[in-house]
Amino acid sequence: MLKRGYFYFAVTQSEINPEKEVWKDRKMKYIPKRMVSVIVSDEGKDEVVKTIMKVNKTGKIGDGKIFISPVEEVMRIRTSGKGEETL
Repeated sequence: MLKRGYFYFAVTQSEINPEKEVWKDRKMKYIPKRMVSVIVSDEGKDEVVKTIMKVNKTGKIGDGKIFISPVEEVMRIRTSGKGEETL
């Protein structure tokens, strides 16, 4: 992401409980996962999705999902700035 000029993202490490039947045979209590949150302009969305897919796709169960949601407004607390320029 940094190489592509997207500096505002967060990575959260977590674990999920393997409730789905497909995970049951792996004898794992929890499965390590990570969640990446990225805020980009509409114009950058397709490039970010393409990059995430390229880096994370193995073709195996558990590659993950991408959720795309609109962000209605951005505000910088320190300066009270609003809008895309705060990014």
